[in-house]
Amino acid sequence: MIDATVSMYQKQLKDNPLKEGEQFNMVGYSYGSFLQAQSALRLADFGQVIYNLVLIGSPISDKSDLMKQLKGNKNIKNVTRYDLKGDALSNPQDMYDYLITGGLIQGGIQGDDAHHFDAARPGNQADQLMNTIVQWLQKQGVKN
Repeated sequence: MIDATVSMYQKQLKDNPLKEGEQFNMVGYSYGSFLQAQSALRLADFGQVIYNLVLIGSPISDKSDLMKQLKGNKNIKNVTRYDLKGDALSNPQDMYDYLITGGLIQGGIQGDDAHHFDAARPGNQADQLMNTIVQWLQKQGVKN
């Protein structure tokens, strides 16, 4: 999956080069944040500059080796996270937090009603949250 994602980005960038002042940003929500993070590392290692890597509802802990690699890569300029309120899978503090609180209780018992899915459900509430996230990202300097 990572190889396919990296190849897709490389093709898109080759076919549609960035214009002056345009940012190459990558965004991922939940599992997509893992995919985007791993893809960003690979692209950055190939020399591609990623201006903003945005992780929404990401289970990637700020304490993890992966986060250290992302923030330490010279070609990834900004790593920005948006943790969902009440979401135990957003930035878990340790394995217990991730497995028990996030996975078992929130993912298993609460299921689709868990806060982790607040920005993914169809309807006005999720749309409003996504608009809030977009406005917040713009204030962080992310351009679309």
